[in-house]
Amino acid sequence: AYDRSVVIDINGNVAYKGSSFVNNDYEDVNESIQDELALATSNEHKAELPNSILLKQNFPNPFNPTTTISYTLPEATNVSLNIYNMLGIHIISLQNGFKPAGEHSITFDASSMSSGLYIYKLSAGATTLTKRMTLIK
Repeated sequence: AYDRSVVIDINGNVAYKGSSFVNNDYEDVNESIQDELALATSNEHKAELPNSILLKQNFPNPFNPTTTISYTLPEATNVSLNIYNMLGIHIISLQNGFKPAGEHSITFDASSMSSGLYIYKLSAGATTLTKRMTLIK
């Protein structure tokens, strides 16, 4: 049985403390913990994040009545994702708030909207990206 705490700080430094009721010396316990942490924190299977914000084309496009909008953030930031008609009139806000780094997606249901071309706009930090999508009923 173990009673220990493991902490990894923002720089990747590992600190742990605790005790074990098994007959291992410090080096054995240290090696076991380091091996397990290496497996748990390996970058081998983690997706690489881009250097800049990516806004993907919605899928499917054209769509009826739902579509998925995806984007990737290289770092955590405040995000707003809005839909506009072709006259620039705001239709709906899909997201508005803080998001962590990584891939994000949202399913948009436009069943109450008319057929036509629409713009979706992602604002994240100082970056604003837009794309067009087509709703066909």
